[in-house]
Amino acid sequence: MRAVFLAVLTFALATPAYSAGFTAIQITFHPQQAAQGKVYMCPMHHHIIRDEPGTCPICGMALVVKQSPVNKPAAKRSFSLSEEQQQAINIATATVIRMDLKPFLSLSAQVNWNMSEVVSVHPRASGWIEKLYTKNPGDWVNKGDKLYRIYAPDVVVAQDDYLQLLQNLQSIQGAEEQRMMKMRGKQRLRLLGMTDEQISKLQQRGTSEYQIDYFAPQAGYLTDLNVREGMYVKPSTRVLTLSGYERPWVLLDIPTQHASQVKVGQSVTLYSGSYGERLVGKTSISYLYPQLDQRTQTLVARAVLKRLPETLKVGDWLTARVALPEQKNVLVIPVSSVIREANIDRVVVQDANGKFTVRAVILGDRYGDRFIVDSGLTQGERVVTNGQFLIDSEATLRGFTLPAAMESN
Repeated sequence: MRAVFLAVLTFALATPAYSAGFTAIQITFHPQQAAQGKVYMCPMHHHIIRDEPGTCPICGMALVVKQSPVNKPAAKRSFSLSEEQQQAINIATATVIRMDLKPFLSLSAQVNWNMSEVVSVHPRASGWIEKLYTKNPGDWVNKGDKLYRIYAPDVVVAQDDYLQLLQNLQSIQGAEEQRMMKMRGKQRLRLLGMTDEQISKLQQRGTSEYQIDYFAPQAGYLTDLNVREGMYVKPSTRVLTLSGYERPWVLLDIPTQHASQVKVGQSVTLYSGSYGERLVGKTSISYLYPQLDQRTQTLVARAVLKRLPETLKVGDWLTARVALPEQKNVLVIPVSSVIREANIDRVVVQDANGKFTVRAVILGDRYGDRFIVDSGLTQGERVVTNGQFLIDSEATLRGFTLPAAMESN
């Protein structure tokens, strides 16, 4: 019999972090077995199996002989490593514990305009823009500020008709009838965009104005300007857009795998900065959009800030922490202890005698650096958090594979 050093030594040569002072795990087999139809496998990717020597197409490691579990008792699934071998792969372990979790989701979020405070301004009659009082997008506009002056023939005709109506009121019998006629004339002017103050001045002046000023219906930033002085506009023309900032929206991107965990009313804490180090404020989920964002393929949730801090601008990215329901007395293990594959999760357990066992586990949700364990482990057991991949490969080479029933779960 001759000893052949495989798997871990190959990994050590390929990985700079293990290239110095590494002691290989020794595996022995009989060369006379070569004629018995051996099976070769990758020590790191167990699903790569060949009937002849070669290299792994994924990591490039040399394929090694898969040892048959024949001659091993069916119940024996644990094995030992020497102290030198454990030091060589720098084994670390952690205890399986029960604890209360106060989980949260950390999500990307973006400051946006409150769409209920975004107003598009259109002319009420066709005409020509004679003057723009606000010409620069981004300027702040107060409610009642002048926006533009327009010459609109229909507005001039409506003023003339109203003045003619006032002159003819005396010929209309009945005070109620006079009041109704005057009210209808005023309403026509209001619908064409004139204010009550402008109508009162029209009555006092007794002559029509050919150019009428229009005013801001609300305060906000000028976020869109679509006209220039001298342009001809119609009621369908959007002259400009005003966007308020009193209660800005924050839109959160929720990955689909977490969509079921987010509900309306959950509290949200917002942070800014490259590493989410500056507290912006607290709010709550106010609305969940019914469709996915086609660009990011995420669910979008909306939260509302009471005010926009001076340090933030619309479009800024934030970190949002959404509080999830507290998990009481749950069994947890470190994320670093889990070996994940497409069809099974497993861990390496070290018992009180120092022996190692590869064990299949069923995991629940991940919270930070911990997984909830649904089954497969008990409180107080120790799982390997560093070196578990090498130990798992050693177990496979020694023939200690998980039962087929477990692997198909």
